[in-house]
Amino acid sequence: MTSMGTPQGRLAHASLHDDGYPRPILRRADWMSLDGLAGFAYDDANLGIAQQWWLDQEPFERTIVLPFPPESPASGIGEDSVHPLVWYRIEVSDCQLAACGHRPGRRLLLHFGAVDHRATVWVDGVRVGDHEGGQSAFSFDITDALAPPSRESSSGPAASQGGSHPPAASHVIVVRAFDDPYDRSQPRGKQTWRDQPESIWYERCTGIWRPVWLESVPPAVCDPARVDSERPRGHRESRYRAVRGPRTAGARPCED
Repeated sequence: MTSMGTPQGRLAHASLHDDGYPRPILRRADWMSLDGLAGFAYDDANLGIAQQWWLDQEPFERTIVLPFPPESPASGIGEDSVHPLVWYRIEVSDCQLAACGHRPGRRLLLHFGAVDHRATVWVDGVRVGDHEGGQSAFSFDITDALAPPSRESSSGPAASQGGSHPPAASHVIVVRAFDDPYDRSQPRGKQTWRDQPESIWYERCTGIWRPVWLESVPPAVCDPARVDSERPRGHRESRYRAVRGPRTAGARPCED
């Protein structure tokens, strides 16, 4: 364990992160971590959809340290009161994408280690997907959602829609997460639904709580479907999905 400071000056304890690739089972060279500072906002009045926060920088007045949830002091927020709706705003420049190996002809994947509990994701104002399940990883092919650089200047259409992108921020990723602590049909593990944790019930965990990263891949890639190991026999069986082009709903990849 290591002690780390937060934007509010408090000390928090967190596992030491080695900046290694978040998914060792299928490691790729061309990637970049999105963990670190991001724009953050609570949406207690549920206004974000009606006001199109994915197009507007103004609501994101606070910052959070990803991938820590807002209940954790390590996030820089450290508030344990109930806030079922939270939003995140992550900025990525074209220079950063190029540095992680992305270039024309390749696909760009956006990965989330986990978001508790329901997530909706926009990239440059385009809704790229939804996911439900606070313990499972998911990803989206965001290549076709990326806006051309001219649209992302501070004087472009994005600014006229209520948001203002600094010149260095070529692309904007927005995440909306909804986590109802009182919903008994929703898997909670040992997360408490009370004001304070007690007995075996731990503090709540809302929104992003595992690594977020981008990776650039060729048009045809392999995704792991299943890896089975039998240690006593020294045997391992792997099944992979070969995916060509953007992954769309209803597509059936081949398996080997």
